[in-house]
Amino acid sequence: MSAPVVLMNCFLCEKAKARTQKADADHVERFLCPKCGDYDIVGQARQFLENNPTLKAHVSAEARRLRAADATKVLEMRVDEKGNLIVKGRPRHPYPS
Repeated sequence: MSAPVVLMNCFLCEKAKARTQKADADHVERFLCPKCGDYDIVGQARQFLENNPTLKAHVSAEARRLRAADATKVLEMRVDEKGNLIVKGRPRHPYPS
């Protein structure tokens, strides 16, 4: 059974109403934002970005660039084993309607 899809403010731009859903036992938060595009926040990436508005704005711009360049991909944010934020495009997974 899928987690419920809810409407909330986008985590990155904080303005647009985004569809969001938790996945992978709440390890992944998936967003579909009409402004930023589609992205996944994996693991500790949310805490990494939460209090850094400059970095959030940069990642939001990266999500918009990726959406414009390749609609078959979504942006994924994760923290690697060294504590670095990794932001990269990945193939799109199905999103429940």
